[in-house]
Amino acid sequence: MDYLAMQNEVGSQTRFDVAVAANLTLVKRWINRAQQYVAAKHDWSWLQAREIVQTVIDKTAGTVAITAGGTTVTGTSTAFAAVDVGAYIQFSSSNDWYRIATRTSTTSLTIEAAYVGTSDLTAGTYTIRRFYYSLSTSVDRVVKVKQAVSRVALTGMSPITLDRWAPLSTTTGKPTAYACWALSAAEAGVWVMQFYPWPDVAMNMEVDYYRIPANLSADTDVGLIPVKIRDTALVDGAIAYGYQYLNDPRYQAMWEKFEGQLERFWLQDGQNRGEFSVLEPVDSTTQDPDLIRYPAGYPSVGPGY
Repeated sequence: MDYLAMQNEVGSQTRFDVAVAANLTLVKRWINRAQQYVAAKHDWSWLQAREIVQTVIDKTAGTVAITAGGTTVTGTSTAFAAVDVGAYIQFSSSNDWYRIATRTSTTSLTIEAAYVGTSDLTAGTYTIRRFYYSLSTSVDRVVKVKQAVSRVALTGMSPITLDRWAPLSTTTGKPTAYACWALSAAEAGVWVMQFYPWPDVAMNMEVDYYRIPANLSADTDVGLIPVKIRDTALVDGAIAYGYQYLNDPRYQAMWEKFEGQLERFWLQDGQNRGEFSVLEPVDSTTQDPDLIRYPAGYPSVGPGY
C-alpha cells in the first residue's frame, strides 16, 4: 500500500470519511504516529544506514585584522569560504576560540562573540578549525564510526567522557575517538559529531547509524517500512490510534494485535539480527519454551549413555 491506500483503509476501518478534510488530517496523523512507533519499537535492519563525514584540515593562509571588542574579521591573502561558517577561529594574540557566524567574502567574515583582545589585532596569524561535523537530519543513533580507507574503528565516547578525558585539547592527528553532541539551536534536528584528536588531514569517516523515518506526505509515499509490515502492522497501528481517538472499545484488542505483529516481525527481521543459535548438550536441563515439551517421566540421556 502507498500512503493514499493506507488513508482509505484506515478511514474505512474507523468509518471516518476521508473526503472530509478534518477527518483526513486525523487519519494522516494516525498513520505517521504508527510509523514512528514502529520505528522506535526495535532496532530494525531496514533502519540501518551509513553516510560519509569528510574531515576538514585547519586553515591558516594569510593574515587577519580585528578591532578590540569587534566582530568583523578582515583578511589579507585569505581564502574564507562558505563552509567556514560554523567553524571556529583562533587568533595568534589569544587562546580563545570564536564561532564564525557569517562569511561575506574570501577576505571578510564575522564572529558570534566580540573579540576580547585589549588592543586591535593587525596582520595577525590565525587558525580556523572545524570542531563539529553535522550529520544528516535522518540520523537517530550512531552505531559505529570507522575511517573509510584504513577501516580502523573509532572509539565512541559520551560528550562528558570525552570532555573529561581531553578538556580543551589542542592535539591534532588522525582521529581515534568520537562523540555526538547535543543539538544546537542553529541546527535543530541535527546531531553534531566531534573527533579526537582534531583531524590534521582530510579523510572520509564512515558513519553507521539507525535512521528516523520521514513522515509520509505525498499520496504515493511508501516510506522505509517493508511492505509486509506496512500493509498490516502499520495500518493496524493507525486504526488503533483511531479507535483510541473515538473512544471505541475495540481499541485495546487492536492495540494488542498491533504489538503482537511487531514482535513477530522482529523475530523475522534480517538474517539473524546479530543473534546465533547456540548448541547445547542433549542432556541439558534447560528447555526452550517454544519447543515441544516431553511428557513427565520421558527418558532422557544421562551419564553412561
